[in-house]
Amino acid sequence: MRVTQFSKYTPYLSNLEEIQSRKYLNELRVSTGKQIVDISETPDLLVQKKRFENQINLHQQYKKNIEYAINFVQHTTDTLETLANNVQKIREIAISATQIGASQDVSTLGKQIRGLLDDIINNLNSNFDGQFIFAGNLLTPDAIAQPPGSNNNLPFEIIQETPSTDNPSGLKVIFKGNTKKLVVNTGKFTSEALNTTADELFSDTLLSDLNKVVDLYNLLVYNKDGTLRKDTDLFNTDDLSKLNNYQKEIWQMYDRLNRANARNGALINRLEAQKDQTASLLTAFEGYRSKVADTDFALATIQLTKDQSTLQFALQVGARLTQATLFDFLR
Repeated sequence: MRVTQFSKYTPYLSNLEEIQSRKYLNELRVSTGKQIVDISETPDLLVQKKRFENQINLHQQYKKNIEYAINFVQHTTDTLETLANNVQKIREIAISATQIGASQDVSTLGKQIRGLLDDIINNLNSNFDGQFIFAGNLLTPDAIAQPPGSNNNLPFEIIQETPSTDNPSGLKVIFKGNTKKLVVNTGKFTSEALNTTADELFSDTLLSDLNKVVDLYNLLVYNKDGTLRKDTDLFNTDDLSKLNNYQKEIWQMYDRLNRANARNGALINRLEAQKDQTASLLTAFEGYRSKVADTDFALATIQLTKDQSTLQFALQVGARLTQATLFDFLR
């Protein structure tokens, strides 16, 4: 049998290369903190890692959606509180106007009503992050159409019509949005509607409730014949009856606003619970990914130490192997 120099080195070199490769991979694991440093070595781990990363990315998006929803609804809640307070002030003015002697201040009360109505319209046109909160799914001015008589691209507006006996000021509140819901995905099988729509705030989208405030303003500022009311123009029985009816209808609007806000409070509680649940899932998925993708430093360090010792021993064997002669194989 013929023994060549090449044949005696082949198994040794193959083993030496394997040891060096294993040592190199463990050095990478220790230095980078990543378990997967060679795709060909751990293809199954790579598949698991990608699967967990997809879940992490998906739930991070859910978390962003929920956080946006919470901020949107919280802004809506704060705005509705301001709206309800202004409506309550209008009701208090209406009640004050029925008191004896209040007729001497009706002009001042009328101006207060008009100022509060302007504030209410400004609140109804409020936006969050550049998007209207009470206009349905018409979120920007570009989406709002201007009907005849309108002067802006806001969802709520006080327009000026021709004065009449029934409406001596000619003022009218109009709504140019819609009542469609804004829905966001908060999980794989869950979603929430964020916005409070006009039909939830008022009895109808013609804003009959708010136009009762205009009627109240007209009653305080104008006489029945359309002339401006003077301090000496006292309320008659019919005027007092109207005042009483207006304050009752305004109270109903106040109650409707508060009920809408109570629903928003419940929605925020649900969103907070979903946020906590999503955060828990994210933590779990990140933990699973870490087990698959991150280095077990204790194990990798032990293995690296073994590889270093094995390599050193192999090199010593190789040194002795190079000193052998043909006669060593013929013994």
